[in-house]
Amino acid sequence: MNTRQTTQTLSPPSATTTVAPAGGSASTTEGDPPTTGPDRTAVPEYHTRVLQSIRRIIRSADLYSKYISTRHGITVPQLVALLTVCEHGPLTVTRLGKLVHLSPSTLIGVVDRLEEKGLVVRERSGLDRRVVHLHATEKGRALASRAPSPLQQGLAQALESLPEEEQCLIATALEKVVELMETDAILDAASVPATGADHGMERHA
Repeated sequence: MNTRQTTQTLSPPSATTTVAPAGGSASTTEGDPPTTGPDRTAVPEYHTRVLQSIRRIIRSADLYSKYISTRHGITVPQLVALLTVCEHGPLTVTRLGKLVHLSPSTLIGVVDRLEEKGLVVRERSGLDRRVVHLHATEKGRALASRAPSPLQQGLAQALESLPEEEQCLIATALEKVVELMETDAILDAASVPATGADHGMERHA
């Protein structure tokens, strides 16, 4: 007995065809935004604006640190540390780190360079030889007295021209941003040696 072979022509579904998965409801038509997966929603506009602003602040701080280093032979992180030792010293390195908010790895490099330049000295405590304090030298105090503000001069002048209430709002807003960033669960100090800002400072420390 002969078997007749038939040919069946299948046409592709149109753009408006709804495909229903087995055991489920129909999915969206072609061209609709995905409802699952990494592309299901766009990054909120404010997230992008905040990130861009933070990056611009870091870049401006790096450029100003280069300028201060060229003109005065000291970077902004070094100057901030020196001014802090002059104001609150003698200080341990641990205490200094808490005051200037630098990671331990960055701070050690900053202190080493200040000592190499003769601006600070390390001295062991007379009460406990295991404790080392940082002292500003006469050279360090002289530089601190004539050095420019660690804050960009243009920014400092612009802030001073604003009403005190507006200055307070700006400072409070920035402090809030820092607070929100530092409460992020992924920023565990035990597992992250330095922040992005610290890496920027390390390049010019």
